[in-house]
Amino acid sequence: MNTYTKKLRRLSQVGGQKKIDSVGATKHHGEYDRAMGVLLEARRSWDAMSRFRKDRERCKRYTYGDQWKDVVNVDGKTMTEEKYIMEQGSVPLKNNLIRRLVRNVLGAYLKQTKEPVCVARDRDEQRLGETMSTILQYNMQLNSMTEIGARSMEEFVISGLTVQHKSYGVREGRLDCWTRIVNPSMFFLDSNSQDVRGWDVSIVGEIHDIDLQTLFREFAGSRDECERLREIYRYARDGEYVSQYFSDFPDFGYSDARTYDFFTGRDPRRCRVIEVWRKETKERYLCHDPNNGEVYKIETEDYGKMVEAVNRERMVMAAEQGIPEEDVPLIEATWFVDDYWYFYYLSPFGH
Repeated sequence: MNTYTKKLRRLSQVGGQKKIDSVGATKHHGEYDRAMGVLLEARRSWDAMSRFRKDRERCKRYTYGDQWKDVVNVDGKTMTEEKYIMEQGSVPLKNNLIRRLVRNVLGAYLKQTKEPVCVARDRDEQRLGETMSTILQYNMQLNSMTEIGARSMEEFVISGLTVQHKSYGVREGRLDCWTRIVNPSMFFLDSNSQDVRGWDVSIVGEIHDIDLQTLFREFAGSRDECERLREIYRYARDGEYVSQYFSDFPDFGYSDARTYDFFTGRDPRRCRVIEVWRKETKERYLCHDPNNGEVYKIETEDYGKMVEAVNRERMVMAAEQGIPEEDVPLIEATWFVDDYWYFYYLSPFGH
């Protein structure tokens, strides 16, 4: 009698093709490796904006009257232009025309600022448009959007980049939509982007330096999570460690001349949280329902109950109503690779 051993195939060989899912593809590497991969990609975008940050600080100095602080090399000695002029026995004169122009632009902007108005295209929905106008005007007052808009315009005129952060949540006991200005020096985005509308941006983010209490409020959902965050940011509560840096803080209202760093902040009392929004991809179905004209997307796992089951039900209904099969409005589904935004809040240590 011949004996043989049955061959056992690997599950990966018989499980079919892998799904296209950029988030799912990184999960099998582990949470730490996945987080570090996101951090390194964000770091590359941050480094690509290094020249912009330096030019922005220079433009701010010129705008606000500090126009002789460019560093020059004279006979092997490095000094500012102001010091070089003074060593020559001259006075570094200033005639700030830039600030005057910036103020004129802001003045023109503030004069034409109006309240937002929502106009309904359908006359039957005009009352809804009036309601939306009231809500938008309330939110504009709540967020002091006139001042926000003016300061954003000022930043744009000086540096060429202005960023605002829109969010929905609780602030001072009130659940609403909130707007705040983002410091461009703490902001990064995809350096390959060329569309002025930002449609081709694949990664964008902001660096937050917050105190320990704010960290607990925003990210802790239990006492155990508080303890975990406390351990991650243990230096922020170490009194001796913090006291070594008390004399090294920048003056209020002035930019810090030191180089910005992605992973570490200047104030050890603050906890650095890196917010990253990355455009991910996954496979989905684009559906067209000729019965009502709707076009919508569904997940691949919902194809059975949202397409096949519905089509079978319609075939039964059509048979009962005497409608020919070729005239039944079946849902048409097309497979495609879709993109979507996925956000991360990470510590510099990969947590």
